[in-house]
Amino acid sequence: MNRDRAAAGSDAQDLAQRQAAILANVSDAVVVVSVRDACIVYNNAAFERLLGYAAGELLGMPIARVHAADAGSPEAVAEKLMNEARRSGRWDGEILHRRKDGGTLWTLGAISTHDLPGWGTVCLGIHRDIGERKRAEAALRASEEQLRVIAEHALDGIFFIDRAHGIKYLNPATLEWLRGLLDLPELTLEQMLGRRVWDVLGNTELSRSYRENSERAMASGESSSVEERVGRGRQARNRLTLRVPIRDAAGEVVGLLGIARDITARAQQEAARLAAMRRQRDLLVREVHHRIKNHLQGVLGLLRLRLGQSPELAAPIAEAMAQVRAIAGVYGLTGRSSQRGIDLARIVHLVAQAATGAVRVTVDLEEAGSILLREPDAVPIALVINELVTNAMKHLSPVEAPRPVRVSLRRDGDAVRVEVCNGPAWLPRGFDLAQGRGIGTGLQLLSTLAPSEGASVLIRQHADEVHAQLELRAPVVSLR
Repeated sequence: MNRDRAAAGSDAQDLAQRQAAILANVSDAVVVVSVRDACIVYNNAAFERLLGYAAGELLGMPIARVHAADAGSPEAVAEKLMNEARRSGRWDGEILHRRKDGGTLWTLGAISTHDLPGWGTVCLGIHRDIGERKRAEAALRASEEQLRVIAEHALDGIFFIDRAHGIKYLNPATLEWLRGLLDLPELTLEQMLGRRVWDVLGNTELSRSYRENSERAMASGESSSVEERVGRGRQARNRLTLRVPIRDAAGEVVGLLGIARDITARAQQEAARLAAMRRQRDLLVREVHHRIKNHLQGVLGLLRLRLGQSPELAAPIAEAMAQVRAIAGVYGLTGRSSQRGIDLARIVHLVAQAATGAVRVTVDLEEAGSILLREPDAVPIALVINELVTNAMKHLSPVEAPRPVRVSLRRDGDAVRVEVCNGPAWLPRGFDLAQGRGIGTGLQLLSTLAPSEGASVLIRQHADEVHAQLELRAPVVSLR
């Protein structure tokens, strides 16, 4: 029996040694406090390292010595924790400790009560250092506070919406903008939170634009920047809105951060700058075209002088003079034109007036309406029309009385047709404009002069007349 008792005692001693070895080597800090006098009766090495004490220094020390408190006394904190543990059997929470060097640190503690042989009723505390977490939380709070202050005082509108487009945050600038837009001066942030943006804005163009742009940003997961004109009349404002998708830890888009800047002043300045540039451009264009026109008038004077000196060259000189007058007239119109283009009817009338010869030229523009010719094509088109009129005046029957050359301008759907008719007249046998058969030097120029896109020339025999037609389409002309 004595041997059995000895064996049992040996086993218990071995178990106690193993338990002590385990407690001594766990990473968590362990401390045992006697409830009777609130002093430490056991602690492992991790608890000593945590508080900066040497081996054995903590044994017998009141537990209040290693507690810190924001309010009250360390003794009161220690008593409160022990009472909580005794009342409910266990207490869990964060504890602020005081180190040997006077510094403090936070632990996550679990305190429980037990009745242990030799120690009586004790509180067992297991603690884990959460200093890094607390510092990270403090840094996060400081960062959040900084961001809150920035957002609250920002002149730009800042808002955050969740995946369902519910409003989660509006800064004062956004709220003030909404008050003015909706004419609700008493609107509060609480009235906005949780509501969808388009429910607030109603069935408006801004609401539809907002929904489309926000859904596109969330679906694509990419930031976007959109300029919008908001409001009506003088109250309208230009806003540049940046939308940035917000993602969770798994990378899923959970919301949208919006930053809206009022760029009305910048837009007005840009519009004023562009208007000033257009005015300057128009002034320079008018001056250049005026000078070109004056120079062409000088060329006409030289041609008239040559005509008097060389009567045998009357026909080619007259053709050259008609071409120069057409070009000079176009430059006169270009100098006074709008940015949109040059009135085609005025060009047709100008060319017809400039034509000289033994046959009268009539012009019919009654059904033309408003037709604008693209400015770079004005001179080539004027020369094509001049060539058609000149050709019609030259090629008439030598034995029959000529009828007036008729020039008309008509619209047909999205096309415009300038038609020149003369008679009596007949096309040469085998005439083919497209193949270049039976045509003179003047008509040979048509393919060179006419724009390659949006312009075509057709010449055909009709009874005892020749009908020449210039058809124009976009982009050469635009109809109004």
